[in-house]
Amino acid sequence: MPAERELIRGVAQKRKREFATGRQLARQLLEGLGHPDFPLLRDPDRVPIWPSDVVGSISHKERLCVVAVASIRDRAGLGIDIEPDQPVTPGLEQRICLPSEQAWAAAEGPSEIGRRCRAVFSVKEAVYKAFFPRVREVWGFHDVEVSIDLARESFLASLPATAERAHVEGRIFRREGWILSGVEY
Repeated sequence: MPAERELIRGVAQKRKREFATGRQLARQLLEGLGHPDFPLLRDPDRVPIWPSDVVGSISHKERLCVVAVASIRDRAGLGIDIEPDQPVTPGLEQRICLPSEQAWAAAEGPSEIGRRCRAVFSVKEAVYKAFFPRVREVWGFHDVEVSIDLARESFLASLPATAERAHVEGRIFRREGWILSGVEY
Protein backbone atom coordinates (compact mmCIF):
# COMPACT_ATOMS: atom_id res chain seq x y z
CA MET A 1 0.00 0.00 0.00
CA PRO A 2 1.28 3.54 -0.71
CA ALA A 3 1.56 4.54 2.97
CA GLU A 4 3.49 1.35 3.72
CA ARG A 5 5.83 1.95 0.77
CA GLU A 6 6.92 5.19 2.41
CA LEU A 7 8.23 3.23 5.38
CA ILE A 8 10.80 1.41 3.25
CA ARG A 9 11.90 4.12 0.87
CA GLY A 10 15.62 3.82 0.24
CA VAL A 11 16.12 0.37 1.76
CA ALA A 12 17.67 -2.61 -0.02
CA GLN A 13 15.51 -4.61 -2.41
CA LYS A 14 15.79 -7.73 -0.22
CA ARG A 15 14.40 -5.82 2.77
CA LYS A 16 11.60 -4.38 0.62
CA ARG A 17 10.53 -7.90 -0.41
CA GLU A 18 10.54 -9.13 3.20
CA PHE A 19 8.57 -6.09 4.36
CA ALA A 20 6.02 -6.36 1.53
CA THR A 21 5.50 -10.08 2.13
CA GLY A 22 4.88 -9.51 5.84
CA ARG A 23 2.43 -6.71 5.16
CA GLN A 24 0.56 -8.73 2.52
CA LEU A 25 0.21 -11.71 4.85
CA ALA A 26 -0.88 -9.43 7.69
CA ARG A 27 -3.55 -7.79 5.50
CA GLN A 28 -4.94 -11.20 4.54
CA LEU A 29 -5.27 -12.13 8.21
CA LEU A 30 -6.66 -8.72 9.16
CA GLU A 31 -9.36 -9.09 6.53
CA GLY A 32 -10.56 -12.16 8.40
CA LEU A 33 -10.88 -10.02 11.53
CA GLY A 34 -12.97 -7.40 9.73
CA HIS A 35 -10.21 -5.00 8.64
CA PRO A 36 -9.93 -5.19 4.83
CA ASP A 37 -7.32 -2.99 3.15
CA PHE A 38 -5.83 -1.83 6.45
CA PRO A 39 -2.46 -0.08 5.93
CA LEU A 40 -0.09 -1.54 8.49
CA LEU A 41 2.17 1.33 9.49
CA ARG A 42 4.55 1.47 12.45
CA ASP A 43 5.10 3.71 15.44
CA PRO A 44 8.35 5.53 16.32
CA ASP A 45 9.59 2.35 18.06
CA ARG A 46 9.11 0.46 14.76
CA VAL A 47 6.22 -1.55 16.21
CA PRO A 48 3.42 -2.32 13.74
CA ILE A 49 0.30 -0.26 14.39
CA TRP A 50 -2.48 -2.82 14.37
CA PRO A 51 -6.18 -1.91 14.40
CA SER A 52 -7.23 -0.96 17.95
CA ASP A 53 -9.06 -4.27 18.44
CA VAL A 54 -6.21 -6.47 17.17
CA VAL A 55 -2.84 -7.71 18.44
CA GLY A 56 -0.26 -9.18 16.13
CA SER A 57 3.32 -10.01 15.36
CA ILE A 58 5.45 -10.32 12.23
CA SER A 59 8.81 -12.03 11.77
CA HIS A 60 10.84 -12.61 8.63
CA LYS A 61 14.25 -13.94 7.80
CA GLU A 62 15.64 -14.58 4.35
CA ARG A 63 12.99 -16.55 2.43
CA LEU A 64 10.52 -17.13 5.24
CA CYS A 65 7.88 -14.87 6.79
CA VAL A 66 5.36 -15.58 9.54
CA VAL A 67 2.49 -13.45 10.81
CA ALA A 68 0.03 -13.98 13.66
CA VAL A 69 -2.98 -11.87 14.60
CA ALA A 70 -5.79 -12.18 17.13
CA SER A 71 -8.68 -10.19 18.46
CA ILE A 72 -7.82 -8.19 21.57
CA ARG A 73 -10.92 -9.81 23.12
CA ASP A 74 -9.06 -13.14 22.95
CA ARG A 75 -5.42 -12.15 23.58
CA ALA A 76 -3.60 -9.26 25.22
CA GLY A 77 -0.44 -9.90 23.24
CA LEU A 78 1.18 -12.10 20.61
CA GLY A 79 4.82 -12.57 19.77
CA ILE A 80 6.50 -14.70 17.11
CA ASP A 81 10.06 -15.07 15.94
CA ILE A 82 11.69 -17.07 13.15
CA GLU A 83 15.41 -17.80 13.08
CA PRO A 84 17.65 -20.05 11.02
CA ASP A 85 18.47 -23.19 13.00
CA GLN A 86 22.16 -22.35 12.94
CA PRO A 87 24.65 -21.54 15.67
CA VAL A 88 25.05 -17.96 16.83
CA THR A 89 28.47 -16.37 16.50
CA PRO A 90 30.74 -17.92 19.15
CA GLY A 91 30.93 -15.76 22.25
CA LEU A 92 27.37 -14.41 22.04
CA GLU A 93 26.22 -16.93 24.64
CA GLN A 94 27.17 -14.60 27.49
CA ARG A 95 25.26 -11.66 25.95
CA ILE A 96 22.11 -13.66 25.20
CA CYS A 97 21.96 -16.35 27.88
CA LEU A 98 21.75 -16.26 31.65
CA PRO A 99 23.84 -18.90 33.49
CA SER A 100 20.93 -21.39 33.64
CA GLU A 101 20.35 -20.96 29.90
CA GLN A 102 24.07 -21.38 29.18
CA ALA A 103 24.02 -24.64 31.15
CA TRP A 104 21.02 -25.85 29.11
CA ALA A 105 22.78 -24.84 25.88
CA ALA A 106 25.89 -26.79 26.88
CA ALA A 107 24.00 -29.92 28.03
CA GLU A 108 24.05 -31.56 24.57
CA GLY A 109 27.75 -30.95 24.09
CA PRO A 110 29.90 -28.29 22.42
CA SER A 111 28.47 -28.84 18.94
CA GLU A 112 24.96 -27.82 20.07
CA ILE A 113 25.79 -24.76 22.19
CA GLY A 114 25.43 -22.25 19.35
CA ARG A 115 22.18 -23.75 18.01
CA ARG A 116 20.62 -23.93 21.46
CA CYS A 117 21.71 -20.36 22.12
CA ARG A 118 19.89 -19.39 18.90
CA ALA A 119 16.77 -21.12 20.31
CA VAL A 120 17.06 -19.06 23.52
CA PHE A 121 17.44 -15.92 21.39
CA SER A 122 14.33 -16.79 19.36
CA VAL A 123 12.21 -17.42 22.46
CA LYS A 124 13.31 -14.13 24.05
CA GLU A 125 12.53 -12.25 20.84
CA ALA A 126 9.01 -13.73 20.70
CA VAL A 127 8.40 -12.86 24.36
CA TYR A 128 9.68 -9.31 23.85
CA LYS A 129 7.47 -8.80 20.79
CA ALA A 130 4.44 -10.00 22.75
CA PHE A 131 4.95 -7.62 25.67
CA PHE A 132 6.70 -4.51 24.34
CA PRO A 133 3.65 -2.98 22.63
CA ARG A 134 1.88 -2.92 26.01
CA VAL A 135 4.67 -2.30 28.55
CA ARG A 136 6.81 0.01 26.34
CA GLU A 137 9.94 -0.94 28.24
CA VAL A 138 13.07 -2.28 26.57
CA TRP A 139 14.00 -5.60 28.14
CA GLY A 140 17.55 -6.82 27.74
CA PHE A 141 18.36 -10.47 27.14
CA HIS A 142 19.14 -10.94 30.82
CA ASP A 143 15.79 -9.48 31.92
CA VAL A 144 13.90 -12.59 30.78
CA GLU A 145 14.89 -16.11 31.83
CA VAL A 146 13.68 -19.04 29.76
CA SER A 147 13.44 -22.76 30.28
CA ILE A 148 13.06 -24.66 27.00
CA ASP A 149 11.85 -28.23 26.56
CA LEU A 150 12.63 -29.16 22.95
CA ALA A 151 11.04 -32.60 23.30
CA ARG A 152 7.72 -31.03 24.25
CA GLU A 153 8.27 -28.07 21.90
CA SER A 154 7.48 -25.64 24.70
CA PHE A 155 9.07 -23.03 26.91
CA LEU A 156 8.42 -21.12 30.11
CA ALA A 157 9.67 -17.55 30.40
CA SER A 158 10.14 -15.70 33.69
CA LEU A 159 9.33 -12.03 33.14
CA PRO A 160 10.32 -8.66 34.60
CA ALA A 161 7.91 -6.99 37.03
CA THR A 162 6.69 -4.57 34.35
CA ALA A 163 5.01 -7.49 32.56
CA GLU A 164 2.51 -7.59 35.43
CA ARG A 165 2.75 -11.37 35.46
CA ALA A 166 5.55 -13.65 36.61
CA HIS A 167 5.61 -16.16 33.73
CA VAL A 168 4.35 -16.91 30.27
CA GLU A 169 4.33 -20.21 28.41
CA GLY A 170 4.96 -20.57 24.70
CA ARG A 171 5.88 -22.93 21.91
CA ILE A 172 9.11 -23.54 20.03
CA PHE A 173 9.52 -25.65 16.92
CA ARG A 174 12.64 -26.69 15.01
CA ARG A 175 11.72 -27.74 11.48
CA GLU A 176 13.47 -27.90 8.12
CA GLY A 177 16.37 -25.68 9.19
CA TRP A 178 14.27 -23.10 11.06
CA ILE A 179 13.38 -22.23 14.64
CA LEU A 180 9.90 -20.79 15.20
CA SER A 181 8.97 -19.44 18.63
CA GLY A 182 5.58 -18.11 19.60
CA VAL A 183 3.79 -16.85 22.67
CA GLU A 184 0.33 -15.53 23.44
CA TYR A 185 -1.21 -14.28 26.62
